[in-house]
Amino acid sequence: MFSHLALALILPLAQPAGPLAYPNVDRTSLEKLLAEQAAQAKRLEAELAPRVVALLNSLQGLSSAKPGDNRLLQIEDELISLGAPATPLMVGVIDPGTRASNSSVFLSTRIASLLCEMPTTPITGTLIEIATSGTDRGRRSAIVVLGTSKQPERVGLVLAKLFRDDKLGLELPALRSLAQLGGPHGQAALQEALSGTTELITEALAALAEHGIGDSLPLVRELLASDRSTQHASGLLLYFQAADFEVDSEDTKSLVRLASDPSLKKSVRRGILLSLPDMNVDWSKANAKLLTRTKEDANLSLSQAALICLARFGHKAEKKELLKPYKDAIDQDEDKPQPLEDRGAIYILLHEYEDALRDYEKAIKVHAASGKGVYGSNKAFIGAARAQILDGDIRAAAKTLDESSLSTLQLRSLGADPDFLPLVESEKYNEVLRLK
Repeated sequence: MFSHLALALILPLAQPAGPLAYPNVDRTSLEKLLAEQAAQAKRLEAELAPRVVALLNSLQGLSSAKPGDNRLLQIEDELISLGAPATPLMVGVIDPGTRASNSSVFLSTRIASLLCEMPTTPITGTLIEIATSGTDRGRRSAIVVLGTSKQPERVGLVLAKLFRDDKLGLELPALRSLAQLGGPHGQAALQEALSGTTELITEALAALAEHGIGDSLPLVRELLASDRSTQHASGLLLYFQAADFEVDSEDTKSLVRLASDPSLKKSVRRGILLSLPDMNVDWSKANAKLLTRTKEDANLSLSQAALICLARFGHKAEKKELLKPYKDAIDQDEDKPQPLEDRGAIYILLHEYEDALRDYEKAIKVHAASGKGVYGSNKAFIGAARAQILDGDIRAAAKTLDESSLSTLQLRSLGADPDFLPLVESEKYNEVLRLK
């Protein structure tokens, strides 16, 4: 736990909190103004220190608490609310030392995360010091925080050196922070990484997808056309999904070839197939021919993904082939809800949400008429709500879920479903998910 000793260790790390506003700047010498700023920053830190240390003690004492514990959130919210003046009092704990207890490691991790949400200009020098000379855990935490810095030139230079020093083993965290930081140092590191090890390429592709493509396209195209593309199929998919430019015919063909490659995991191939129609790609009939074997694959989910991909690109024969088994099953027995639910799921993948909703609503009626209890219709209610959300009707989706027999646990679990995010974020309607 933190105590008077911890307070003594923290205080020397304090640095001036940055320029403060003074009404008579024009009548004060620069030297005197800087001295006044430093003195005021020190006074503010001294005033905050007891409260900050008390909060750090309390936070460390909750190291065994479950994620999302309200006590954790309250302490962290208060620390964040103290702003930049509190950061010099917090930064020292992100390096817990070489023989740190579990609670110290917990505290260092949480504080590093909080500092990423706070102004860190007052502690840039301390963060650089920890990143360059701290313990391995401390360095990694400092590097993460530096990625949020508002001083990209100063920080980027330090991170670039850490990235290129392969003896430290900090290439990946340094690359992540450089990508987040942006600027010339970040772009240079990402381009180097694309020609590096498998791990670096994987990290670079993910970082580029998250933080911006920049000037990386030529190197990524080279990777896509090479034998190494299968190793990085998931990363390449993320990259092109994030692209804000038209994917040319050659790159489109390379992505289709990846989706057709039997050496890749079926889940990766399926992901590419279902994502291609959402990208700005240059589609041609030649690409459809490349998928001939895939749409006939013995694996149903893979063959369906190929047919869905082709149908969304306007291939009517493939759409008819995709929907025929469901139509036949529904025509054979209209009193079975399963084929309706299954076709509804296919319509959602086709982005035909009105047709999906129609099937799910029919399935709900079939369930109700069966007299076998309301709980069997839960899948249909979820499907109907999903179709409504994806079609932009949040209000209708909330009403659908409210009319269902889904348990509180089942409703809450929908909060983790990406399709239901618009409902989660709706202050007006998210109450139906019973998240609180």
